[in-house]
Amino acid sequence: PINGAVLPDAWATDAEPHPGELEPFFRFVSKNVQEHTNESAPIGLRDYFDFLRFMVTHGLSATTVVSIVKQLLSERSGRYGWKRVGILDLLQWDVFKHYYRTLKPGFATFFLNSVAHLQHTHWRNLEPEKFDVKPSDEEQEEFENAILFGYQSNDRLIGRFLDLAGDDVNLVFCTALSQKPCLGWEAEGAKRFYRPKRFEALTEFAGIEAAHECAPVMSEEFWVEFECEADAAEGARKLAGLRVDDREGFAVSQKGNRVYVGCSIFDEVSENAR
Repeated sequence: PINGAVLPDAWATDAEPHPGELEPFFRFVSKNVQEHTNESAPIGLRDYFDFLRFMVTHGLSATTVVSIVKQLLSERSGRYGWKRVGILDLLQWDVFKHYYRTLKPGFATFFLNSVAHLQHTHWRNLEPEKFDVKPSDEEQEEFENAILFGYQSNDRLIGRFLDLAGDDVNLVFCTALSQKPCLGWEAEGAKRFYRPKRFEALTEFAGIEAAHECAPVMSEEFWVEFECEADAAEGARKLAGLRVDDREGFAVSQKGNRVYVGCSIFDEVSENAR
């Protein structure tokens, strides 16, 4: 058995947290992260209740509560919802601190993706001069400092880690691949992506009858898992056959009994498209 605690990445579709008491937190965060582009995401009152009960008993701090209240108040204008990525960081920090003090581990890791998310989404606001499609004045007013906000939030968290670790713990700060502006879609009017609000509606439309389950990945991508490879192969064939007007609708690849699917159209689709 694992000697410690493990919280899987929010995008993990085939991993479970350990110990099991982490499940309400993992489930709630995963649904919010995986479905953040879906306004009709299936997050019920029971999910909120279980999450809140978990947080109250696993380190929820007064500082985080105040930050949540301030964030929700700021969203009353219909803006600044993107800053919720900072709230997720604070919640994860509270849980990490609780387990760190409880378990006193010899080795611990902490993963954040908030800055990368803001870079993916708002680089056009950081350096508008590099893009052909310029953000509007209204967008720029709200998002000009979005990436800076992410860095500043992470910097404050690093300060908390230094305080928590003390002088007898080595801290290692690792970053992933460096980011750069995505300019490859400017001639098409900037990159867009599409994804189903309900994956099952799409698979039904494709004519898939075999038992299967769907799980979102990122942006336009998702998994479809079948009970056997033969069903997966048939499902992949049907999904690959879908077209939008005269274009291939989806990029499809099969891995065993799982099919990886992503919309392959990144420009604006006509409302009259079939």
